Parts: sequence; structure tokens; C-alpha cells
Amino acid sequence: MRVWSETSEEIGGLAWSADGRWLAQACRGPVIRVREVDNGSIVQIWNESASRRQPCHAALVFGPQGSVFAHIDRQVLRFTAGLRERLFGYTGRARTDAVDRLQLSADGQVLLTGDGQGLELRTHARLPKPR
Repeated sequence: MRVWSETSEEIGGLAWSADGRWLAQACRGPVIRVREVDNGSIVQIWNESASRRQPCHAALVFGPQGSVFAHIDRQVLRFTAGLRERLFGYTGRARTDAVDRLQLSADGQVLLTGDGQGLELRTHARLPKPR
């Protein structure tokens, strides 16, 4: 495996694609990059600083068809082939003020944050909030 380094950036989130070919990185800003692992080349960049997000990191997970899910600044977003889609967000002072982890079910149909907030991806139905 080839190793590369980013000397001036702080990496705050990483996610591997299921086939190990791609690595998604969340840098402070937040900026999300997808790299090809074999040569380290950047194949996709999403810069969320233009959307007035706080300069924080993102929790990342790869999803079906190469999509990347990110939990940034109390928002859960999906990035696919240069497109950005807001899936859901939090209002008020939620427990999710800090970036949390994301998990995707084995079948790729349910996305969960670390505090149990979730979304059924096929229907976009929010899961009941944990008690």
C-alpha cells in the first residue's frame, strides 16, 4: 500500500470504501476528499466551508454506489458524484453539537448517528428518536 501525508492539514475523519479502492478524508474546514488508494490521487473534493459550516471535522462512511455520508456541524449529508444532498439535521441544542460517528447497516439501507438518530435510506423516513 502506498502511504502519503498531508503536512499542513489536520485529518478528522476517514472512511474506506468496501472494496478498499477509495479513502475518504475529512479535513478541518470542513473539506472532504476522496482519494484513490493505489496512487494517492484526489478524485473528488467537496468543500463545505462555502455553506457556512463551522470549521470542524466530519464523521464519514461510504455507502452504496460510491456515495459518501458525512456528519458535519449537526447535519447529515450525502455526497455522490459531485452532488450534495442534505438528509437531515438537528435543531436547537442537541446532543450532537460535536461531530459524532456514522454507521451504515450491512444491507446499506439504514444510516445511524452515534446518538441513535437515523434514516431509512430507501424511503428517507426518519427513525424514531431514542428515549
